[in-house]
Amino acid sequence: MLPCGTPVVPLWVVVGRLHTSTSSMAPMPLADVWARFLATPDKLCLDLRARAHFDAGHIRHAVCIAGLEALRTRFSTLPPRHVPFLVVCDAHEAERVCAAFVPQERWDIVGVIGVGDAHALSGLHPLAYAPLEDLIRLAASIDAWIEPPTPDIPHLLFTPAAVVSRVVHQLIESRGSDPITLLDLGCGAGRDVTFALVLAQRTSTRRWYATCVDRWRAALERAAQLLADYALLPPTSSTAVCDAIHAADLLDDGHVREIQAREASRPLPLDAWAASCLPRAEYDVVWLIRFWPRACLVTLPSIVAPRGLIVLSHFVHDPDPRIPRRGEPYLREYTSPPIDKRIQRGELRALLDHWDGMYGPHEILDECIERVEDGRPVHSLVLRVHLHRL
Repeated sequence: MLPCGTPVVPLWVVVGRLHTSTSSMAPMPLADVWARFLATPDKLCLDLRARAHFDAGHIRHAVCIAGLEALRTRFSTLPPRHVPFLVVCDAHEAERVCAAFVPQERWDIVGVIGVGDAHALSGLHPLAYAPLEDLIRLAASIDAWIEPPTPDIPHLLFTPAAVVSRVVHQLIESRGSDPITLLDLGCGAGRDVTFALVLAQRTSTRRWYATCVDRWRAALERAAQLLADYALLPPTSSTAVCDAIHAADLLDDGHVREIQAREASRPLPLDAWAASCLPRAEYDVVWLIRFWPRACLVTLPSIVAPRGLIVLSHFVHDPDPRIPRRGEPYLREYTSPPIDKRIQRGELRALLDHWDGMYGPHEILDECIERVEDGRPVHSLVLRVHLHRL
């Protein structure tokens, strides 16, 4: 029995689609919302509370993005459409959190739990209010509540490129003890490289070192932000780390120009640029995902280590019917990128023939036409190069 005067905080849940801010919804026990979360395949949880509150205790494998302001620059790191996840936030922010996830059909939110006293009883997504003690009790009942000093590694909320997922899993399963070095050219917001390093951190027995390159500073800032969120930037005790983030422009003449803080440097050939500007001149794995700098591709094997991997995946125009298809059907027509910025039929074969003549034979390990999240087709290719180099 509670002591006299102890406030009783109701557990309210608003379910269904709300059309106005005054819609009233029937209350539901928090346990039912928790059951919806447990029914999801991956148990993904986004925690928007302040970092100090998160560090004091959170749902196992939850991802902390501390507040709505921090969330604004991290939407690209959230689950894709039709992937369910739970959101935890402070009660006074719950209504604003619901409003942030629009359009409603873009997200598969199984519930928003506002920790604390009930505020608004409506929202665009299923909404619950609960005292922290009730949330702890539910999570702890299945050993899913984490408090210091118990270590915890957050789940990834986003999905990498399909070919990246396949390659990283294969690398982790491969034998060897030497470190693996990875170069992501055209890294964008850093989702693919973050996926690789997080998975390696959890499951690989080898050390991993990654380098990120992009021409857009805004993209690099988001990549650095994401890598920092997962403690993958130095200094770190992680066995997987991104040791360099570079702003550089891969030019139409096959050269690379390093972009300094205030001005661009003198362009260099691809191999000379890697040797002088990157942490290493050659990498075990070089990938270009949805990035197609044609002129620089000609000499791409020059920065790949002996028996290293090249991973290419980019939008394709008029896919060759002889290339295997993987996954669901793809769109036959789309507008972005424009046709001249896509892989053309026969283009990859001509590139591979050139590489054979310049750098020796290669081995194709994986090749297919597959769709990205919105249905557009990409031509994905994984090959091993420098087969005869030692």
